Amino acid sequence: MKKRKIAVWAIMLIFTVLYFNFSDNSVNIKAAAKPDARIVDYDSDSRTERFHYGRNIGESVNVTVIGDRDNINVTNVQFTSSDRSVCSVQREDDYYEINFLKEGTAVITMTCRADDEPVEKRLLASCLTSISSVEGKIKANSTAYRGCSDKEGISSKTTEVKDKITVSTDISIDGICKEYFRVWLKEGNFGDSGENWAYVKKQDVEIPLKDITVPETMNMYEGEEKDMDIQYVPSIATSHEVLWKSSNTNVVKVDENGKLSAGTIGSAVITVSCKNNEKIIKKCRVTVKPYIKVTGIKITPNDLNIDDGEEGKFNVEVFPEEASNKKYKIKVGNESIIDVDEKGEFMAITPGKTTVTVISEDGGYEDTCNVNVKFVEATGVWIQPTMIMAIGEVTQCNWNMIPTTASNQSVKWKSSNTKAVTVDKAGNCIAKSEGIAKIQIITDDGFTSYCTVMVKDYVEDISLEENDIKLSLGKSKTLKCNIYPKEATNKKLIWKSNNGNIVSVTNKGKIKALKTGEAEIFVYERNGGAYDFCFVEVKADLNTPKLTVKKKKKNYTLSWKKIKYATSYVLYQYNKKTKKYKKLKTLNSKTLKKKLGKAKKNSKYRLKAYYKPNDEYSVFSNVIKIK
Repeated sequence: MKKRKIAVWAIMLIFTVLYFNFSDNSVNIKAAAKPDARIVDYDSDSRTERFHYGRNIGESVNVTVIGDRDNINVTNVQFTSSDRSVCSVQREDDYYEINFLKEGTAVITMTCRADDEPVEKRLLASCLTSISSVEGKIKANSTAYRGCSDKEGISSKTTEVKDKITVSTDISIDGICKEYFRVWLKEGNFGDSGENWAYVKKQDVEIPLKDITVPETMNMYEGEEKDMDIQYVPSIATSHEVLWKSSNTNVVKVDENGKLSAGTIGSAVITVSCKNNEKIIKKCRVTVKPYIKVTGIKITPNDLNIDDGEEGKFNVEVFPEEASNKKYKIKVGNESIIDVDEKGEFMAITPGKTTVTVISEDGGYEDTCNVNVKFVEATGVWIQPTMIMAIGEVTQCNWNMIPTTASNQSVKWKSSNTKAVTVDKAGNCIAKSEGIAKIQIITDDGFTSYCTVMVKDYVEDISLEENDIKLSLGKSKTLKCNIYPKEATNKKLIWKSNNGNIVSVTNKGKIKALKTGEAEIFVYERNGGAYDFCFVEVKADLNTPKLTVKKKKKNYTLSWKKIKYATSYVLYQYNKKTKKYKKLKTLNSKTLKKKLGKAKKNSKYRLKAYYKPNDEYSVFSNVIKIK
């Protein structure tokens, strides 16, 4: 009776456990069944959800959105960037391109509906300044992050922390983002991520100073103060502690920050040494010269008469020739009349009178040139004689006044056939439909010229129906492509193979596999430039051999039929010890028999055909067992 009670309690306990397990599972299944969507790489076979991206300035990544199961319908997808100056997002057909523009971080937010359920995901984009690899160490008790942020919840990942660093660890550094370094481990991975890269705060990284560079010589003037141009190697070294020393403090003094103060005329050697590495020592000879003051300045010419649009250069002299500071500024009275850069090069912009003044930095001496920009009369107008356009295209005719420097550049435009081509006030031609129109340009002075515009219905886009093709050696296939718009009347397709000895292609798009290997087939429309391409992989695709056996007296002979393209045949025999088939003999392509002689009872044989150029085998033949 006691045993029966125990059995009953055991059964009840089992049912109780099963009930709660099934109950939990039903909840989990229900939760898992809720439609969801994720951000994934567009250019990769991987469909792993992405929460972080780190890229260098100028790079981009392509992403798309898919359901977490194949049968989920994803709609209303939108991507936004929290800082478009750091990362912009734009749609491209069936994917979104994230462009990394300047150093910093941006949160990319994706919203969509998965089977009509609202979904929001966040991705942290870290935009880095790329640097040459630098060696360093992560300090003990530091944190490694997945992106350049320690703010939890900034992305949809469960945590932004990738690992906790317990001991000082060797790394290399190849990128900077604000207060973070992108680092790579010399050995191992960060935590259980399986990845050897992470982002670490600069304050948690030690980068030793390996060298310093200073100029070999410097010139200074009496009483002048100047900083020496010192470069640290690497530039991101975390310790910049150097010692400064002057061989003659009467000539040049140097403070603890490297500020040089020139004293009397003469020379002194400034020694710069690394505080933590006595082997790093550099020297610079500083020569102090007497300061020679500026006594005057002159601009040539003093009077300038030029045509509108004319270019040239002013000559500026500072006196005396050996003056210590020969810097000067240029001031234009009316910048709408003439443009002058810091080198004195000028261009006349519009008719009128103004002045150009040069002012010395030392002493404030001035000299002025009087400028007169003359009006230039137009004598005609030129426009390109012909132009071909596609429907929907917007472009501008090439034109210029005669002479090109004519002061009045104002013109008007007309079209003789606005059904084919319209033209706006800026001279932009808009192709409306097939046909011919004469575009007329008219100057304010009454000069006129014409451009004949022909509008054709060009192909805008081409799309091959297949992008990856596998073709057996010797086989042919005609490629099909879709043309947009379908009604395009002006089309001429050109077909090309980048590896014609492997895959040939005709002007009708028919490809033929000539040799094993890979090739790319391009199709493009000559007039409009639209194109597409596909990859073709050629294999021998050897047929499976069929083995037969004949017995004559006590001798056995294996035989098989010739396999197309086979360069040899490989015979295998079963090994009872290893329980595997072991290569017995390689036979040339002309051999279709193999004498076994007195074979052992129950021994087993199989055959493969082999194609050498592509190192390709057929599947195993049937098994022949000796009875």
